[in-house]
Amino acid sequence: MPKSILIAEDSTPVRKLIVRYFKNNTDFSVCGEATTGREALAKAAKLRPDLIVLDMRMPEMSGLEVAPLLKQKLPASPIILFTIYDTPSLKAKKPEGVDFVLSKSEGLEQLANEAELLLA
Repeated sequence: MPKSILIAEDSTPVRKLIVRYFKNNTDFSVCGEATTGREALAKAAKLRPDLIVLDMRMPEMSGLEVAPLLKQKLPASPIILFTIYDTPSLKAKKPEGVDFVLSKSEGLEQLANEAELLLA
């Protein structure tokens, strides 16, 4: 059975690109999409994904705000913060609830690789 993934990204073109990549190039099943931090919380509670990909900047709640709340609800589900922001400083000071920080400039293949590693 494929591992399920929830994609939380407020940019529709970026979110659709991530979803399409995972559907076409991995064994993951995209179980849901969210455009806000609050929506990510609600969908994660309902769908119980194996892995969550969070954007850092989203309406209502940022990825940094929602990650610890998600980790409380789903402690076994790894969370990847996928961001355009300063990942070296974020990686050095790993945000609460986040299992891995990845720059969007590193690409979708690297995102999929990290997802596989976190669930291995």
